[in-house]
Amino acid sequence: MHHDTNRAQRVASTIRNQLAELIGETYPEFKPKLLSITHLRVSPDLAVMDVYCSCLESEDISPLIDLLQQDAKQIRHRLAQHSQMKKFPALRFHADEVQNSSRKIDDLLKQLKQ
Repeated sequence: MHHDTNRAQRVASTIRNQLAELIGETYPEFKPKLLSITHLRVSPDLAVMDVYCSCLESEDISPLIDLLQQDAKQIRHRLAQHSQMKKFPALRFHADEVQNSSRKIDDLLKQLKQ
């Protein structure tokens, strides 16, 4: 089981870089909004990869997540073409709520100081 976890982490690390590059090339409209892939979770069997994203310029990231989820099969296909994996994991995109929560806390603290 420990071996599977290490393998999943290695796969996630490699794919994260490729995915960030692909999103930057495919969706230039995301660059001004500073879309960031905060972390990936790969299932132990490498069948599913959950991709968590945040956006520094926008509080409502849901339209961006919806677009990525809508194009998930095409994104997966493009990533798989550059991968040596026999079977590439299905992609599921999510908003990273931790980032949003910390931003809201920062805003509240600023308001309290005023």
